[in-house]
Amino acid sequence: MATVLTQDWLQTYPEELRRVLGQVARSSGQPMYVAGGPVRDWLLGVAARDLDFTVPKGAVACAREVGGLLGGTFVLLDEGEDVARVVWQGLTLDFSGFRNHATTIEKDLGQRDFTINAMAVALAPGTGALAERTVIDPCGGAADLAQKRIRVPAVANLLADPLRLLRAYR
Repeated sequence: MATVLTQDWLQTYPEELRRVLGQVARSSGQPMYVAGGPVRDWLLGVAARDLDFTVPKGAVACAREVGGLLGGTFVLLDEGEDVARVVWQGLTLDFSGFRNHATTIEKDLGQRDFTINAMAVALAPGTGALAERTVIDPCGGAADLAQKRIRVPAVANLLADPLRLLRAYR
């Protein structure tokens, strides 16, 4: 059974942010997703102060455009890994390209640290709203969240970055 958010949580954020996100999602010509921690928090009924966006490629360019249009502070985190941040009105907006050249959002999510962070929802180009409230959850993160269980999507993810184990204790 598919997991569905109780509301379009993006509607709880400033209209200017939604407008700019929709504009950049459209101009990038590719899908944009809210992924990871915010989706987990929304399933718990909590509005996230940090929003994580992922795109197939060009995340740094998307972040730069969002920062410029909002008048926020752009921070390049890792150009080689295609990761950047925008800080605006107390919100932290992180942008990343699909990990390890993944070709689909499902493959990208499968490379996350924990299943409860391996969920996403698609952003509607042009509107800044969620395209739909159905959660993309290829690793069973919603069920793990409901059962208060922490699992990794793949052991190889921990072997590639052992520091992820420390995050489990937070």
